[in-house]
Formats: sequence, structure tokens, C-alpha cells
Amino acid sequence: MALRSFTSSSKLIKYVSILLLSLVTIFGLDHILFENLFPQYDKMYEVKKNFVPAEVLVIGSSHALWDIDPTVLQTKTGKPTTMVSIPGANLELRRQILEEYVRKYPTLKYLVLETDKYAFDELRYSKDAYLQLLGYYHKNLFQTMLKEKRGNNFDFKVMLVFKTHSLNSYSHFILSKLYDKYLPKFVKVLAKEPVPKPANGDERVAEWRKEYNGNVPQMDSGLVSELHNTLTFAKEKGIQVILLETPTYYFSESENAPFDVIRSKIKTMGNEAGAKFIRFPEFEKTSELFFDASHLLPSSRQSFTERLAKEI
Repeated sequence: MALRSFTSSSKLIKYVSILLLSLVTIFGLDHILFENLFPQYDKMYEVKKNFVPAEVLVIGSSHALWDIDPTVLQTKTGKPTTMVSIPGANLELRRQILEEYVRKYPTLKYLVLETDKYAFDELRYSKDAYLQLLGYYHKNLFQTMLKEKRGNNFDFKVMLVFKTHSLNSYSHFILSKLYDKYLPKFVKVLAKEPVPKPANGDERVAEWRKEYNGNVPQMDSGLVSELHNTLTFAKEKGIQVILLETPTYYFSESENAPFDVIRSKIKTMGNEAGAKFIRFPEFEKTSELFFDASHLLPSSRQSFTERLAKEI
């Protein structure tokens, strides 16, 4: 009996040891994979790279990413500048980015906030754009926000256990789609390789108009409140805000004029909070400046940024 008990105990210890070793190996590999894959994940929008102390912070969607060069802005203003912008980010996410940044770096002085004529359109910017930030949870960024939004989700609970999973799931899907659509073209342009265009510039405009045809001003009350909350937060923290309308191609006066009600609302809210609304119409009417109807080419990006720098 004693020998049998000893043998049973040995087997139990052996199995427990194997189990523990397996778990250590799994979590060890997960940690190693996460640390090695994260730089590639961050390369897309460089959120972690750009989460550094600065005097000027640019926040927005892909329009800010394409239209504003923070390096040029820093050079022209002489003020340390950084950008944290997420494609599809609505005003709620832009507010959350600001609050997260100020939590880490409370000495921020200037905020350039993208507020274009579609800023209050709930269908134009995604409520789920924050999912692109899941991979930053294990880098101690946006943890409170992500817990509030995803805390009861099983996929999120798995992500808490396995760090590498945070680089996949929804964020992987969104990033891969955006990568396929935009990044290769953007890289070619940055490398000064020609971007394929129809022979006639009017054909480009005709294609753009199909996408924007029928767009009318939208003013979602929730998004209006988000802008109010952002301005209130910035004022309390002593941050000077520039509300920037990033360029969208100007098709015609009849198509553009209805959006003046949106601009007027943004300008009024800005004035009440001591913020400044800025728009540069001269960049809106030349199709050669645009990659598509709402994103500038890199060559235009520099001149647009230089123009913005004069306002800071």
C-alpha cells in the first residue's frame, strides 16, 4: 500500500509539474510574441510612439493623419508636437484620447482638434473605431475606457489573459482592411512614385461626387455633447483649442453651403469655450491637392501644415 501511494503521489507531482511547465511556457511565449509583434502593430498609427510629452497635440481621424505632419508643425512653431489620431474616430473617441493623454502628460498647452463639416454625423465616423486601440491595453494606455466598453465581453476577457490576442480580433480586422486600402498607396506617394490617376482630372471629381452625392448636414445631439465636453475639459485644464476643419473637396457652392450650419455651430461652441475655429478654403477647390475627396496628398500635407502652423 505504501509503495502504491508513493507511486501515485509521484505521478500526481509529475502531471502537476508538466501542467505548470506548460502554462509557464504558454504565457512566456505569449509575452514574447506580444513584445515582438507590438512594434509592427504600432507602426500603423504610431499611437504608443507618439504618446510622448508635447506642447501641441493633434487629435482626429484619418483626415488628420493624412493632412497634418506633426514634424513640420513642430519645426514651424518651435513647439514640441505630437499626433494621436485614429481612422474613423468620432468625437467621443477624440475626447477620450485627449483625456488619456492629459492623464499622462498634464502640461499640454495646445490642442488641434479635427472638427470637419461631418463631425456631428453619427454615420460618418464609427462608434467602434476604439477597437483599433485594443492592442494598447497591455501598454497601459486606454485601460479605463476599454474596460468600460468591453469589460463584459468574453473576447476582451480572453485578451486580458493572452496579450497577443489584443493584437488580433477586431483591431486586426480593421487594421488589415485599412492597410490594404490606404497604406500601400500612401507609401508609394511618400516615395514620390506616381499614383495612378484617370487622364482627366474631372473624372476623379466625378468619382468622388458619387461617394458624396446626397450628403446633407447631420447634427447628432450626442456628438454635439461630446464636443461640448471636450471643450469644457480643455478649458478646465488650461489648454488652448484650435477646432480645425480638415479639407474636403469643394464640389460646388450649392453642395457646400448647407454645411455652413454645422460650421456655425462648431464656431459658436468654440467661441463660448475660448477656442478658435479654423478653415482654409483655399485648399478645398483644387483637385490636384487631393488623394481622394477628403484626404490630401503628402505634397499638399506639408503646405497645409505650414498654413496651420501660422495659427498656433
